[in-house]
Amino acid sequence: METEAFALSRSLIGNDNSTVMIVDIGATTADICIIEQGVPILNRGIDSGGEFITKTIMNSLNVNSERAEQFKRDFGLAGGGFKNVPDVIQKSLNSIINEIKYVFEIYQRQRNSHIEKIVLTGGSAFLPSLPQYLSELLNMEVIIGDPWDRIIYPLDLKPILQEIGPRMATSVGLAMRDI
Repeated sequence: METEAFALSRSLIGNDNSTVMIVDIGATTADICIIEQGVPILNRGIDSGGEFITKTIMNSLNVNSERAEQFKRDFGLAGGGFKNVPDVIQKSLNSIINEIKYVFEIYQRQRNSHIEKIVLTGGSAFLPSLPQYLSELLNMEVIIGDPWDRIIYPLDLKPILQEIGPRMATSVGLAMRDI
């Protein structure tokens, strides 16, 4: 059995030997992993993810789950004229952000080194303006991971693969195991 951390490292980091934090925000959990020279050295998870963000929007704005999900996907942290939506989403991200800061602190204390960038993956990685928000908040480069970056595929598939990429990062990494 192989851990998700190794699969994510393989699909999102590849041969990059810099120190990278992968933040995988799934439906119900967020997993935070530090990769140093291609090897996962610290891995933590919390029970907070996309569903928690949706439920927070539902409860705060008194809308149904479909409408809350639409607000989350369409406006995210940008708001798009709905100033309450970004505020609600920011509050729902607090536990994930606090865990990211905690992992930074642990790593810097134990290794006396710094993390060069954050790679977002998982279904909530496409939350509008999330990379920019985290980048400003944490003062570092934050990107959405592309598991297809080291895969050769027909170019006409690119739009579809980019859309599903963050959701497929673990699967792609597992498939790349013996390559």
